[in-house]
Amino acid sequence: MIRALFIVPVALLILIFAVACSSELVEETKSGKAETDQSTEPAKEAAKEPATAPDSEPAKDEAKKTATTPESNTAAEPAKEPAADPKSDPATEPAKSPAVEPAAAPQNEFDLDNLPDHPKVLMKTTLGDILIELDNVKAPISTRNFIDYVQSGFYDGTIFHRVMDSFMIQGGGYTESVYQNSRASKKTTGKTIQNEAKNGLSNLRGTISMARTRAPHSASCQFFINVVDNQNLNYRSESSYGYAVFGKVIEGLDVVDKIRFTPVKSAGPHQTLPVTKIKIESVTSVME
Repeated sequence: MIRALFIVPVALLILIFAVACSSELVEETKSGKAETDQSTEPAKEAAKEPATAPDSEPAKDEAKKTATTPESNTAAEPAKEPAADPKSDPATEPAKSPAVEPAAAPQNEFDLDNLPDHPKVLMKTTLGDILIELDNVKAPISTRNFIDYVQSGFYDGTIFHRVMDSFMIQGGGYTESVYQNSRASKKTTGKTIQNEAKNGLSNLRGTISMARTRAPHSASCQFFINVVDNQNLNYRSESSYGYAVFGKVIEGLDVVDKIRFTPVKSAGPHQTLPVTKIKIESVTSVME
């Protein structure tokens, strides 16, 4: 009986001890699991942070600010300044002047593409001045051609090489070199032009016409001034094309007559060359 009483308490102590140990084991197990779970979370968080963490936002914001803020775009500012104020860019100024200046004709010359209806030219000769009015309305091709030669200085230094007192005086093709060599070549000319003899203008005294060869449309630079009425030189037909009148003498007809009545001689191919050379010193456009 006494032994039984002793065994029962011991068994109870053993049972209590076993229960206590079991509880601690359970707590340790739970604690270990918790610790294990917590150790894996930072790895997961670390994996997520680059994509979702707020720390990455300032980098995006800075990138946006750099791209859109004018103050921060120092490379773009210099490019905007010339566009906004072309005057501040000295490199562009010289390019503008050459583009504008050549378009305007000199003040003492006509614009060949915008001639007046009746341009005038002044012919200075060794015997005096002759003022000629051209007809750009009825003879635009001949007028433009003549003024082109005038303004290029072509006629300066040429002579009247054919003078016939009952017909006309002709010049604009030769220089005084024919007085040293009668067979000296005439000046090199430009292209020939269309004959405008059908324009209705008549070869009357004081008119100026284009000289040519037998070919109807062979006129280039040479001209003649009628000293008498030469209506036989007007256009008659395609086979008798005539000579194109393109202007008239309005001052200096007395000078024309001085040239007309000068003595002439024969020299090589020139049958009526003035004995004393009559030089065209210059022909210039008269601006009004």
